[in-house]
Amino acid sequence: MLNGVDADPAPGGSHELRVPDRPRERSAVAGPAARQARALRAAPRRGRARQAVRRPVHRAAVRRRDREPVRRHRGRLPRRRRHPHPQPRRHPRDVLRARGQGPAVLRGHRGRPADPPARPRRLRLRARRLRPRLPGGRGQPDDGHAVRRLRAVLPAHGHPDRPHRRPAAVHPGLPAHAGRGPAAPHEVPPRAPLGRPGVTLPPPAHSAPLPPARTTADGVRVLAGVPYAALPGARPLELDLYLPSGPGPAPVVVFLHGGGWRLGSRHSAGPQFTGSAPFEQLAQAGIAVAALDYRLSGEAVWPAQLHDAKAAVRWLRSRAEELGVDPDRVAAWGESAGGHLAALLGLTGPDLDGDVGVTGPASTVCAVVAWYPPTDLATVPADPTDVATREAQLLGAAPADVPELAAQASPVTHAGPAAPPFLLLHGDADRMVGHRQSELLHAALTAAGTPVELVTLPGADHMWLGSPDAAATALTRTTAFLTRHLLGDHR
Repeated sequence: MLNGVDADPAPGGSHELRVPDRPRERSAVAGPAARQARALRAAPRRGRARQAVRRPVHRAAVRRRDREPVRRHRGRLPRRRRHPHPQPRRHPRDVLRARGQGPAVLRGHRGRPADPPARPRRLRLRARRLRPRLPGGRGQPDDGHAVRRLRAVLPAHGHPDRPHRRPAAVHPGLPAHAGRGPAAPHEVPPRAPLGRPGVTLPPPAHSAPLPPARTTADGVRVLAGVPYAALPGARPLELDLYLPSGPGPAPVVVFLHGGGWRLGSRHSAGPQFTGSAPFEQLAQAGIAVAALDYRLSGEAVWPAQLHDAKAAVRWLRSRAEELGVDPDRVAAWGESAGGHLAALLGLTGPDLDGDVGVTGPASTVCAVVAWYPPTDLATVPADPTDVATREAQLLGAAPADVPELAAQASPVTHAGPAAPPFLLLHGDADRMVGHRQSELLHAALTAAGTPVELVTLPGADHMWLGSPDAAATALTRTTAFLTRHLLGDHR
């Protein structure tokens, strides 16, 4: 030991001096900075409390106390600056520019005076209540009322202290004199009234020109989508006309589609037939066919459907010469719900004509063919009190609740001696409209002395399903019946 220092020999024979550890002397004065530094060294690295450290932050994040919401302002909000409107300024291109860097506006705009903007201003193209000026000056408005103008399309007014220039372009919505002189503040181009010379109104739907006809391979001329009536708020009532190729006026039969009065279209006679094949077959036999649409029960309730059918008959008679059909030989043909309407065409009189479409010509028919028609609406549904049946949707209520309306819509009610010849075709296996419905109408017509024929197809269900030959047999019997009564050929 030399002066309190140990000298131990090293393994190599050298000596190493080692000074003993002494406790460090702490400063007697420990300031806040020293305490804060010791706290930072003593705290864990991840769990270090940040609230103890004051660091420069943005003024928006200043907090009065810990865990207090951030203050976005210092007690009062900055006062909102008023939008500086552009000042009028002469420009060689007949426009006005704002002081500074602003977009151009049309000449004639008068902005309100404002302080010079600190930054470029934009013109807000919005409708603003501005007062019109007197022609040739800057006085008060002549009518005392404020008008709404779009400031970007204000017409220019004359000023006595500056020369007047014509603008390079005039907005298409302004009068023709805009930019060339004074204009009345409320001047609007007048609208041409109805019936004024030079105004042509479209013709009514039943008087519209006929569409061009197309000719099939068999020589049948087809006029598709011909409007026969139009009602406000309803779809157009149209028909397709199939005309034979022979000379002279041809008899015509009106076809009404089925679908329970709530669906279906004029383009098909049932699922057992391909498109318009039955209509073309009748046209080849010399009988024109008018397949029409009528309003369904979802569009209108009874008797709108019958009114539409009668309107189609009247339309055919009113334009018979133009169409090339005979107005004295018009028959009716329908299947299911359409058979019901076809029967009513032959049994009802003018009291159920309605006022749809053409008025004047008669709506009677000279022969009726009905395939599996419902003839007594009070007995067709299994439950006459059910409001969800097809018959209830047609009438607008269950048949048991409106017996008088159900009787009016039933063909058996209107059977009489003045009825035309009838042909009824029905399958004995019909599960939707029972064969009993055709039997009821057959009995009523027979009792009234009306010539009627009932053809029962064995094994045929509704729409001639279940029997492979029922559809062809029904069409053959229909063609023979119509040919006999319309063409006078008793084959």
